[in-house]
Amino acid sequence: MEGIIVIRNIMVENANAIAGQTWGFPAISNFLGYVHALQRKLSTLTESDFSNLKLNGCGVICHQSQVHAYQASGYSEYVFSLTRNPLTKEAKSPSFVEEGRMHMTVSLVIGIDEFPDLSELEIQQLEQKVKSFAVTQRLAGGTITGLTSVKIKEIPDGSEKQEQQANFWLRTLLPGFALVNRTDLLVEHSKRFAESKTPQLDAWLDAASLNFDLDNQIKTKPYSGWIKPIAIGFNAISPLYKAGEIAKCRDETTPVQFVENIYSLGEWLSPHRIKKFEDIMWYYQTDLEKGTYLCQNNYQSQLEQSI
Repeated sequence: MEGIIVIRNIMVENANAIAGQTWGFPAISNFLGYVHALQRKLSTLTESDFSNLKLNGCGVICHQSQVHAYQASGYSEYVFSLTRNPLTKEAKSPSFVEEGRMHMTVSLVIGIDEFPDLSELEIQQLEQKVKSFAVTQRLAGGTITGLTSVKIKEIPDGSEKQEQQANFWLRTLLPGFALVNRTDLLVEHSKRFAESKTPQLDAWLDAASLNFDLDNQIKTKPYSGWIKPIAIGFNAISPLYKAGEIAKCRDETTPVQFVENIYSLGEWLSPHRIKKFEDIMWYYQTDLEKGTYLCQNNYQSQLEQSI
């Protein structure tokens, strides 16, 4: 990664708040899909240096979120606030699929594989192009109502300079929290359920729930931090079918495979705690033989970095 694109304060209305069995924030695959769509639009530019820009990876910093849900009282379950659709011709309420929606404001840090040889004026022109594309796309199914700015910066050589630049730019994204992968915590937590037939599933469910002791007090988790269950990709549950082999697909030119969600644990970190851009970057990781389509993040906790 030789450069970054920082898209600051993207305001999104009615984004999808459901990710598999989790809710509260879109799956990370939505943001990688947003970057992929942006890459396809940039490739259509007539300027050769602009069209050759290769985007790779995306870091997500959430500044504000408002899920359309309410809680009746106390520790009762949250219920999504659903839209009231027009009545049918028979004056009856139409059938609907329950949807979870949210408003959010996020900033994206997008990686550039090979930084183009552009002048300062050309960089500014490219920033305007990226901004015009970014604001017209959908993000997690939601409508983008605006964004603050787009900045494109080259990452300098040398680990010390890179750390200084990361520290500066990530601090400008405060207040907010960056999402990182903590599969290591899930593996460690699953050791407590070693006698179970499904230790990792039990560990994930335990991390996703509030547990009470005999005195009706909430049990303390064995780890610290803002840890949440997240969906990080898909696992194949069928063979890979050839294009056009499955009827009624939206895209008849692309191979099709039925999948189910893969879950892990994620942690929300304040950007000032991040030492380098790579710690917050998410990437596609595909294994066709195993049938896994993952969103991978290589964050290492401060404890691991000090060992």
